[in-house]
Parts: sequence; structure tokens; C-alpha cells
Amino acid sequence: ITGEAATAPAVPQRAIVYEGDTARVWVAEDDGTIAARAIRTGRIADGMVAILAGVSAGEKVVTAVPTKQMRPGYGVVERVTPVRVVPERSAAAGGSAAAKDSRPMYRVAVRMPDGSLQYRDLDRPEFKVGEDVLLTNAGDIVPD
Repeated sequence: ITGEAATAPAVPQRAIVYEGDTARVWVAEDDGTIAARAIRTGRIADGMVAILAGVSAGEKVVTAVPTKQMRPGYGVVERVTPVRVVPERSAAAGGSAAAKDSRPMYRVAVRMPDGSLQYRDLDRPEFKVGEDVLLTNAGDIVPD
């Protein structure tokens, strides 16, 4: 978002998780983990929020699959991408989290009959590439 005095990195509003007075985003780290990061927000324009502190330009912010983009139907699992979710990294603790504190997650890409890809985030690797699945209105994946 560009203003008269400064330019700041920006993220989609839906990427921000609010917990009380704290705003956080999930950032994809170079080691394949994603980490919660406290941020300070600025101006909002066209669905984007300026980030004044906590995320640098060029860092990859992870967003949840938007509910309005989840369409039900049958499809085929095209890929399962493992990621690791780590707790928020505290500057007081040296800015790093131990790998043992991380937990696995999986982003599943499902190819739909119209050629589009639908994504779902799961806690377990329940499905394999090539399996036929049903995507529900609630955002679940069930075996076909």
C-alpha cells in the first residue's frame, strides 16, 4: 500500500488472525515450516492491510483457503504438500523455535472436473495422489 510518506508491505485482510489486541499472520519459513508472527497493522485499502512491523517485504504470508472459494464436488487428489506449523517465535527467546515444538499440516490440492484446483488444509495425511475424493460444503474431504 502506497501513501504519501511511506510504502509498506501488505497482506490480504483474510490472512490476519486477531486474538484480543494482538494481530498475527502465518509466515512460510525457508525451512518448510510456517510460523505465527505478531504484526502491527496500518491502513486498509481494497482488502489489503499494510504491515508496519512483524513482516518484511518479500516474506511469504500463508492464508487460509477462503470459504467462498470452497466449492463442493468430486475430484482427484493432485498433490499433498506437507508443512510444519511452529509456535510464534519470541524475540526474548532468541527468535527461534525448536523443531520439536512444531506440528505437521498438509495442504491437499484436488483437481475438479472443470479443471480448477481446490485446496484444503488437513492435520493428517489422509489422502494420496490419484485418489478420488468428495469435497463437502463444510470444507471437508471425504473418500469417494
